[in-house]
Amino acid sequence: MLICHTAPHDLPHARHRRIPGCARAVGAFRANTLTSRSNLAVSYSNSGRAREALELRERVLADRERLLGPDHPDTLTSRSNLADSYRAAGLADSDRAAGLADSYRAAGLADSDRAAGRMDEAVALDEGVLADRERVLGPDHPDTVRSRSSLADSYSNAGRIQEALELRERVLADRERLLGPHHPDTLRARANLADSYSDAGRIQEALELDEQVVTVRELLRKLSEQRRTKRERPGPDHPDPPRPR
Repeated sequence: MLICHTAPHDLPHARHRRIPGCARAVGAFRANTLTSRSNLAVSYSNSGRAREALELRERVLADRERLLGPDHPDTLTSRSNLADSYRAAGLADSDRAAGLADSYRAAGLADSDRAAGRMDEAVALDEGVLADRERVLGPDHPDTVRSRSSLADSYSNAGRIQEALELRERVLADRERLLGPHHPDTLRARANLADSYSDAGRIQEALELDEQVVTVRELLRKLSEQRRTKRERPGPDHPDPPRPR
């Protein structure tokens, strides 16, 4: 518990001098609390407790917008995290609707409507986060490129195949330019674009991209093994082990 107070015998002017420091302490306490709450939401999400993660992320976003403002980097991160939860909730409802028997078709339609609503919320949030990050951080900032990729995911999940494809083409171009062709994020962007090509019926292009990803990852795996073997193998100047007496 955070306690900010002055002793009863403090003079009024001394009490006034303490208030700014107390305000800073309260501010730091609130920021740390929001960070802990955000981390707890991640744990909920990773544990499959999607509803609790979503509700907690809604609360964190509201608090950060109120305390930090709409353009603070932490607020934008919270908005992006909430979009992830909406997207996950939409996918879960969609899967549940698809698995229902005919006797539960009405409930399935309700789940489908709810899934569509969550997808729309995810798209709206991701579009807002991308616009804000482009304005605040610039188009090439890592968080901005990440938001571009998240928006493409939301487009894809919402069935907006062409928009997802075009955005993923841009993300791949950004990753190749900023990180190089062999960076893990670049490979992931290439695989995502292959998914979009497949969704759009461009099977040959999807196949070519997937083959590129597999080839590069296999090459990187072999290089990693060679480096590890080289580190473990003693060099010519390595001292001989002591001889037993």
